[in-house]
Amino acid sequence: MAEYERTDVAAAALSNTVVNVGMRCPTTDAADWHVMYNRALARIADALVAPSACEVYKDSSGDLKFGVRAGLVIDGDTAYTYAGCAAQSLTDDATNYIYLTTTNLGADTATVNTTGFPDPSTTAHIPLATIVCADGTYALSNMTDYRSRGLLPILGALSSSQLDTIADLLTNGLAVTAAAFGTWAIDGDGANTNGGGIVGDVTLTEQSAALCKCYDHGTTTYANLADSADLAGYGADYQLLPDAASEAAGDALYCGGSVPFCELAFDLTGGTGQVATWAADGGLWEYWNGAAWATLTVAQDNTDTTAADGLRPFQQSGAMHFVPPSAWAASTIDSQEAYWIRWRVTDAQLTQEPITDSSEHELVTPTDGIQAAHAGTVIDLRASDQASTLHTATDVKFILMNFTTGAHSGELTWAQDLRSDAWSGLTLAVAAGDELGIVVTQEDGTNEISNALLEMIVTPS
Repeated sequence: MAEYERTDVAAAALSNTVVNVGMRCPTTDAADWHVMYNRALARIADALVAPSACEVYKDSSGDLKFGVRAGLVIDGDTAYTYAGCAAQSLTDDATNYIYLTTTNLGADTATVNTTGFPDPSTTAHIPLATIVCADGTYALSNMTDYRSRGLLPILGALSSSQLDTIADLLTNGLAVTAAAFGTWAIDGDGANTNGGGIVGDVTLTEQSAALCKCYDHGTTTYANLADSADLAGYGADYQLLPDAASEAAGDALYCGGSVPFCELAFDLTGGTGQVATWAADGGLWEYWNGAAWATLTVAQDNTDTTAADGLRPFQQSGAMHFVPPSAWAASTIDSQEAYWIRWRVTDAQLTQEPITDSSEHELVTPTDGIQAAHAGTVIDLRASDQASTLHTATDVKFILMNFTTGAHSGELTWAQDLRSDAWSGLTLAVAAGDELGIVVTQEDGTNEISNALLEMIVTPS
């Protein structure tokens, strides 16, 4: 970021105004402008006391002399009021390393050598500055301030009790506060999905052709969705299910992802898209549990305008979402390994086949999720409902989802009538940069949670 000066007009406009640290700018045409000027300089000097704590300065007592300004220093449980020191000697024609040890803090002295700052693992110290001297003197440009490194080396020689405190902190976790925006509703996310469980704005990412497959049970053959017309009974590419006259129990649509997911969307109404119509319930969503296909419990299928339970899907563009089962395992379908779910025909009730707008299924992730700052494990979660009216109709259920890896907290219950709630014993692994978000699987239905403040306790790894 480039620094800049105020324009002449802007600077003149500051006359007799109080700015920043409480300094009043002088009015140069006033009779006592010099008094105002001195008062302003004194206020600037007062404001610089804290930033200049333990600053190394060029001492006027000699060409090879320095001093250290006063400051307050904490070493574990001990607080030092360091008075500073002056007229300290430097070595000519050398780089001088200046630092403070606990001995210096108690004696108001400083340590200087020409060999370097000590190893922090053996000597607890605060590095202050280096000064390069030559030909019997040095200039301000020969000084380098190292105080910004002081917080790290001082950890090098902690007492056993201090190390125990840090170990306890690492074991029990660091608190990371974040905000999950939007309304906590099972059908509350973006218009592109006709509502879904993810809290906040969403991003839809179309999957590769190999991750969306159609299956003809009669011929036991697969085709990518983009080539579904190659299957018997399919009249068009991007046709999710067979023609109504050719539909048979066992036909299926397979949707996959490289990692476990919780929400996917279909575009059925644009361009060449066509929605499905049904005479009755015709099938169900399933997942692979490592040994067999098992029924997938759907939280909400917004493509199903009949009951939103996924038994008559693809009646409109939208999303379906679910809690990723703990037993969900990757499997290979038509030579493509992925985490697969499928919608399988159980009864021929289709009266019009669904066709997408020349696109595969899309995975849904939050645009404004929470990004993990460091690697670790989320072990506790606390939340506070900021809605003007508290949710009181029923419990709200949700999961904390790692959209980067597919891991999640499992379904959690936020009891009705509670403004805030907490959940412990979680084991959600995160890496730095992972995208986390809230997915609602049961809503209040009357007064939804909104703008909830979240606090996660993360044990670093």
